[in-house]
Amino acid sequence: MTQRKPGDLSFDSWIDAQIREAQARGLFDDLSGSGKPQSNLRDADDPLWWAKQFLRREQVSYLPPAVEVRVRAQKLREVLAALPSERAVREAVEALNADIRRVNRMATDGPPTRQAPLDGDALVDAWRTAQADRARRADAEAAPPAEPGIPARAGETDGASAAQAKRRALVSFRQSGRRTR
Repeated sequence: MTQRKPGDLSFDSWIDAQIREAQARGLFDDLSGSGKPQSNLRDADDPLWWAKQFLRREQVSYLPPAVEVRVRAQKLREVLAALPSERAVREAVEALNADIRRVNRMATDGPPTRQAPLDGDALVDAWRTAQADRARRADAEAAPPAEPGIPARAGETDGASAAQAKRRALVSFRQSGRRTR
């Protein structure tokens, strides 16, 4: 828009002429989002549409800090077995514990926090158990099929020991979330 509007043209016709010229030069070709539905049309009547769009785009949490640390603690427990090493488990637990302590000290808005720092040793033990189970399953899948009525390994009957180990790990993991004083 470097040109000034001629005095003999109305604003509407002058704007339309500039749009036609830009289309002819191809300035509207290859725009990002071209041919895709606009995602923010459903929020047209919402007075806070811009704030909600900003929070989604920047991936800002909507939750109060006390609730957010509880959600993060639960997610850590769910993805624990997928962490690559014991060091990664300890680092994740320490980072979360630092946030839990910060929230416990300073949370003044939102619901009260009752999240105690996580027991890193118990989570590492649960991780080790999960890794051992994963290795056992991989070995069982790689082993040749056993004859009917004969256990695949000594001491292993029908996979009950693996199920018991999982139960024990789950119980110890759940108890690690409860701190007794």
